[in-house]
Amino acid sequence: MEEKRFILFYDGDCGLCSRSVRFILKNETDERINFAALQSHFSSKFLSNFDIKSSNLTTLYFHSNGIIYSKSRALFALLPFLKWYYSFFYLGFIIPRFILDFFYDRIAKNRKRFFSNICDLNMFSKSRFIS
Repeated sequence: MEEKRFILFYDGDCGLCSRSVRFILKNETDERINFAALQSHFSSKFLSNFDIKSSNLTTLYFHSNGIIYSKSRALFALLPFLKWYYSFFYLGFIIPRFILDFFYDRIAKNRKRFFSNICDLNMFSKSRFIS
């Protein structure tokens, strides 16, 4: 049963992460993805099974079918869950991963300078959020 879970692990104190979660919630094709803040006890325990420390708040993780994706690969792993017109992002696969992750790391490092630290997801159903 655990293998069929789809969980996005995000920084619960990051405005960019909050916007990303809101974007997914508004543009997903169905409601299969659950969300967990990296600061939660669940995230710490769950990610430790994959030798990942949830204290690394600059990395987005996506669990799908028993596999953990991180950084740019996590973003690509989310594409099948979004509406069809976001399929053009698959073109990103032609860019080498080290280049995508380089830009991912730059944005992640500076995200709190450019986006507020407010994570307002209260308007969405709490049943999709794991604490």
